[in-house]
Amino acid sequence: MNNPKKLLFSFVLIFIFLESSNATTKDSILSSRGFHQQMFLVEYIKQNEPTTGFETDTDVLNFLQNSSKKWVSLVPNQSESYKRMDIYSIMWATEKLFKNKLPLNSKCLIYSKIALPSFISDIEYLKEKLKSNNSNTINAANLIRMSSLTWATNQPPTFNCELKYEQWKKSTKLIYEYPDIIQEYLDSDLVKNSITESKYKTLKRVHLSAKSIIPILKLQDKLYENKLDELFGDLNSRIDNSGDDLYMYVLIGKNLFEKYLNNLQIDKAYAVLDLLAKNTSNNSLSRIELKELYAKVAKEEGLQRFNDIAKKKEILILSNLHKDLDLKLFDATNNEYFSNIKFKNKLIILDFWSVGCGPCIKKIPNLNLLYEKNKDYVTLISINSDLKLKLEELQKFIKNKGINYPVLVDSNQANLMKKFNVTGWPAYFLIDSNGFFFKEPIENRIKLSLDEIEEYLNK
Repeated sequence: MNNPKKLLFSFVLIFIFLESSNATTKDSILSSRGFHQQMFLVEYIKQNEPTTGFETDTDVLNFLQNSSKKWVSLVPNQSESYKRMDIYSIMWATEKLFKNKLPLNSKCLIYSKIALPSFISDIEYLKEKLKSNNSNTINAANLIRMSSLTWATNQPPTFNCELKYEQWKKSTKLIYEYPDIIQEYLDSDLVKNSITESKYKTLKRVHLSAKSIIPILKLQDKLYENKLDELFGDLNSRIDNSGDDLYMYVLIGKNLFEKYLNNLQIDKAYAVLDLLAKNTSNNSLSRIELKELYAKVAKEEGLQRFNDIAKKKEILILSNLHKDLDLKLFDATNNEYFSNIKFKNKLIILDFWSVGCGPCIKKIPNLNLLYEKNKDYVTLISINSDLKLKLEELQKFIKNKGINYPVLVDSNQANLMKKFNVTGWPAYFLIDSNGFFFKEPIENRIKLSLDEIEEYLNK
């Protein structure tokens, strides 16, 4: 009897092969490259990962290089750019798809040997297609819109993996050019006249994102150039206004700390930790990890310093931010529109989520418990953001997962994700009955973790 898993893999391969073969021109499906590659990698790793895992970093690298060769054989009629594994797909696979724990330095090896070269080739491809001024230019514009080139530059490997200086400089040179490349596509009459307004707006958002990462990467430049004191000054002046980019500042700060410690510059190493302690919460830099870093400098003295500076209890406080909470949304759990009367004299938890978001699904039991425990004085409003999901599919999901709290359905008309500036899931907010948001007082975040909300409610 045929193995069902192998049959499924065969169907995936056939689907990708047929779709790429049916493309009328090379690169005509370039905007689907990432999606197709992710489908392929899910099944390839499921079928071929060694049952006992990998022994060395090189084994993992060879495995993924072989997967890339298999992908190339599957799409023989497509261009080199379509055959190339994109940086997001390969790093996503490394992070999410393997059943067994990978050897220690696998991610950095894959990042430097596969992902970054792919990233460099993609940007060089985008530069080249600007000259063609034909349909390939339009397809390249779709690659900017659909792929995750900007995502690739603001992930932990960019900061955690110490590259050879030449590779770092070659990569950042192109990253620094990337906003100007996107701007050329934005300015192209051919692109403007050939893509929809919504796609054009997406290009503009990617452009802003590409520009915003450059000042942060220039801080990392200073680590490579050993300009440590200059970096500390920049970090000190900017970290308290870092907003959603705080995690990158934390990664850079930890790298700077290690450099000072390795140079036996003890006072400066402590100063970096003090800066991180004063500008982060447990959510952004675990107090357990921070305590270990202090102890790494000197056990007794470091622990005492941690207790004096970092070991403080944080509470949520009201901010000045206010939103109108007239939520005219359909409640999928009881087939009626949500009534604002439920807000009266209650705290409000907003939970934005998607059925495809793993971390969201893991939190459903916590939300069930939180709702049951606090419903006399808290209203939990869970907002499903899958705009294309059919109501009956959502209701089946709610039943299967045992959700016992209200689930409201966002819509293109309401567009609450945009109203509340939600860019990823899960997203949690705590709001008082008058519509004022609570914030984390050290980082000034209104987007909170569920742990922070639960801790506040428990107090």
